[in-house]
Amino acid sequence: MITLPTDNEDKKLFSIYLAGTFEKLIVGNTTYLDWREYFKKRLNEKFIDLEFYDPHEDTTQGEIAEFVSEDSFGVRDSDVVFYYMTNNTGDIGAGSEITIGTESNKLTVICFGPKVGAPHPFILGKARRILIGLEMAIIYFLKLAEFGFTLDGEFKAINFVMGLRRR
Repeated sequence: MITLPTDNEDKKLFSIYLAGTFEKLIVGNTTYLDWREYFKKRLNEKFIDLEFYDPHEDTTQGEIAEFVSEDSFGVRDSDVVFYYMTNNTGDIGAGSEITIGTESNKLTVICFGPKVGAPHPFILGKARRILIGLEMAIIYFLKLAEFGFTLDGEFKAINFVMGLRRR
């Protein structure tokens, strides 16, 4: 069972573990070396106190994505595990991270990128929330920060995103 604070507890910002392949992202005329740069930039524009565990920066793995022991510690120390899935086959390291997050009762969110058509069905059972598109994920996390990292806030955030139309 996922444990989020109750509504009677103080609303707080939260920490997000950023799982997924290291992959550049082009948004308009801007190229980001990794999708995490854009994701963090967008969320920090409104909520500067959000914390991120970014394996690209916070571990010793460097430029080549591989699962290292620091990753499992990062997952356990974070409130949320966010897996941006950029292809149908997924990523073995991110699969491990989302599994550790599920086993540790973290809020687990999988977001399908534009190249994902039919992900493996086993990965779907690892997520509390499934989102389509990085922009929808950004809106979801902005709303979660706005409404508060509580069970009620989480339901409000996902209901808000479900009410949006994908363009």
